Amino acid sequence: MGIMKRIVLLIMVCITPIALYAADVPNSIDELTGKGIQAKYMGIHDPGYIVIKLNTGEIIDTTYSGIEFEILSEWEDKARELGVFRVMKVVYSNAEGVMVEDLQSRRRFNLNGVIKPHPIGIAASKCKEEHATTVGIKKCKLLELQAWDAELNRAYNNLGGKNNEKLKATQREWIKYRDAQIEYLSAEYGRRDGTIWGLIYMDHVVTITRNQTELLQAVKEW
Repeated sequence: MGIMKRIVLLIMVCITPIALYAADVPNSIDELTGKGIQAKYMGIHDPGYIVIKLNTGEIIDTTYSGIEFEILSEWEDKARELGVFRVMKVVYSNAEGVMVEDLQSRRRFNLNGVIKPHPIGIAASKCKEEHATTVGIKKCKLLELQAWDAELNRAYNNLGGKNNEKLKATQREWIKYRDAQIEYLSAEYGRRDGTIWGLIYMDHVVTITRNQTELLQAVKEW
C-alpha cells in the first residue's frame, strides 16, 4: 500500500541528520526471527484455537491454519497420555507471517489472528538490546515497522483486499489518517533538540501501523 517509502523518507529527512543504518544491524527482521523461538504445544480449544507456550513462559492463544484439527487433537491426546508436551518452534518471516514447526514431524502451519506476544515484538526488543546506540535502535525500529507493514498487507488481503470494496474504502481513509498523523508527529518531534525524540517518533509510527494491523487481524479471527 505504498507505506514504507513515505515513512522512511520522513524518518530520514524530518527527524535527524544522523545516518539511519548501522552496519551490523540485520537488513531484515527475518534474520532475527528465522531460527525461531522454542515452544511447547499445549493443546487446542473452541475448536479453532491453539495454545503454544514459549520457552520464556509466555502463552500464545490464537487461531491457526494449514494443519488438520484431527492431527492437533491426536498430538494433544498423546501428550496427555505420555505426560510430555511436543516441542515446537515459532518462526516469523515477512513473506509467510507466523509459522509453527513441530520438531518431531517437521509439520509446519500458520498462526493467525492477534498474536501476543508477537515474534516481531520479541525480535525488535532483542535487536535493540544488541544494538543499543541511537543509530542501531533506529534501524531496529525500522525493521519492526517493515514487519508490521507486511502483516498489515497480509491481514488486508486475508479479508479480501481490493476485492472487498468496503474494506478498500475504509483502508484508504485510514491511510489518510496515518499520513496526517505521521506528518504531525514528524513536525512536532523534529523541532525538539535531542536524539531521543526521533526514537519516540518512530515508536508512535510503529504503534499506528501495529494497531491497524491488529484491528484487521481481529476481524478475520472472529
